Amino acid sequence: MAKKTAFTREYLDNWPRFYYQTNDMALRKTCLEEYLREHPDSRNDLRRMEVYKRRYTEGFRKRDNYFMAFTLLKAESESSRLFNQKQRESNIRTCLIDLDILSDKEPDEIQIAEWRHFAREWMKNAWEGTAYSSNLMGLMKVSERDKAMRIANDIRTITYVLPREVLLEKQASVLRSLLEDAFREYAEDADDILKTTR
Repeated sequence: MAKKTAFTREYLDNWPRFYYQTNDMALRKTCLEEYLREHPDSRNDLRRMEVYKRRYTEGFRKRDNYFMAFTLLKAESESSRLFNQKQRESNIRTCLIDLDILSDKEPDEIQIAEWRHFAREWMKNAWEGTAYSSNLMGLMKVSERDKAMRIANDIRTITYVLPREVLLEKQASVLRSLLEDAFREYAEDADDILKTTR
């Protein structure tokens, strides 16, 4: 089990830099609460807390709703479209709601910053994990370019192809762009690879 990082006052220096650097859900909340305690009227940070509470589920079933929705969309992309199209569209919409893509608010700078944080975290996991780097039940490794192609294909499928099925590809375009930016930090010839998936 990963050791939890304790809060220190230094994390509030140059705020909100550290908030967008750490992936520790509890530490992010602690930092945000401490900053709000000192700056209770900060509109940006009240909004930041609102976005935090939408992204994360706390309590017994702690989870990152953005990661969960992304995983469910990937699973949906691999299921058949021949049966129960209405259920499929409902599932896609629910995931887009959980990703804050289907929302009654236009994405502001706080929402975009949170999507950027998620995009970088997801990309790091995708690139450094095993899900995209092996096949045949994990017995064989794939080349770096094949791994990059797999990731690029999933970015397009999850943030363009599936949203297009429910006429929400425009709303998903900001997150898609942020994921592509994160992809460029890891993949060689990233733009060429992304072009092949379009």
